[in-house]
Amino acid sequence: VFSALYIAEAVLNTEGANHLPTLAQVHLGRFGQAAMLLGVIIYIYGALVGYLSAGGQLFYSLSDGAVPVWSGVLIYFFIASLIVHFGLKLVTQVETYLFLGMLLLLGAVMLIALPGVKVSLLARSDWSSTPKIFGVVLFAYVGHSIIPSIAMGLKDKRKINKIAVWGV
Repeated sequence: VFSALYIAEAVLNTEGANHLPTLAQVHLGRFGQAAMLLGVIIYIYGALVGYLSAGGQLFYSLSDGAVPVWSGVLIYFFIASLIVHFGLKLVTQVETYLFLGMLLLLGAVMLIALPGVKVSLLARSDWSSTPKIFGVVLFAYVGHSIIPSIAMGLKDKRKINKIAVWGV
């Protein structure tokens, strides 16, 4: 939350900084800009690979193995490409339904898993698995790249702070 607020504050107080690489260049120089660009490239490539492989696994699972993962990746890529090709309006409409579907699936998984939850295990901690979740945490943190767009679009510091706190 604090890093999101910090980025929003930096954007509002830096002339012409409407993206993270520009912000990094202004405050950290050319090396900072290069590091930020490299990070964004790795993030975007990683997200693309992750979404495509998850889409392939989805079709594989839904078909009980009848559709190979590589075919599922191609099907997922084709469907997503069509959605993007036909415009932002369609993407927005589909995104709403997909998000609602995701919430329903999450609720179903939680209801199915609830009887198996052992409350005593929630009090235990084991930090040895921390490196395994580093990628997920990093992926979530790089979601901060949307903060400059929000800050430039709203310009109202109170609204930006509210979105940064609740969004993160």
